[in-house]
Amino acid sequence: MKYFKSDYFTYIDNQLHCEKVNLTKLADDFNTPLFVYSKNFFIDRYKELDEAFSAIDHKIYFASKANFNISVIKTFYELGGGVDVNSAGEFYRAIKAGVNPKDMLLTGVGKTDEEIRLGLEKGVFVIKAESIEEVYVINNIAEELGVTAHIAIRVNPDVDAKTHPYISTGL
Repeated sequence: MKYFKSDYFTYIDNQLHCEKVNLTKLADDFNTPLFVYSKNFFIDRYKELDEAFSAIDHKIYFASKANFNISVIKTFYELGGGVDVNSAGEFYRAIKAGVNPKDMLLTGVGKTDEEIRLGLEKGVFVIKAESIEEVYVINNIAEELGVTAHIAIRVNPDVDAKTHPYISTGL
């Protein structure tokens, strides 16, 4: 039986497996719903992207909002990547995965003053400012703490990508 082509998820004796682990047995042992990830799939995709940029100095940042599983975050960090966190909760999950704050980007729309303060106190690599007003907030908190804030500024070009209005950010 074969429903899709994958080197990571395969059928053995008509039973679906992830890297030779029987998923029916996992479901029996742990109940459902059950999320099963192929670590080797993540590793191979990371290496593929890393190799694509091998000619230039670069660092890959895993967006923890894409998958907040601590083991997944740890996998990408151990490969040499950083972590993009959007909130204090994501920050603390990354810490739990062993990520050094210096390897984190603090991004996200609507960061609270407390989250900005946390990022500055812990020394995240960069805080992404979403507006000129947020640049001033970051600057004021950095001044209070006596630190220099390393920021990136989000620029929204006046381009209409003709996507759903709830997810349009370029206007």
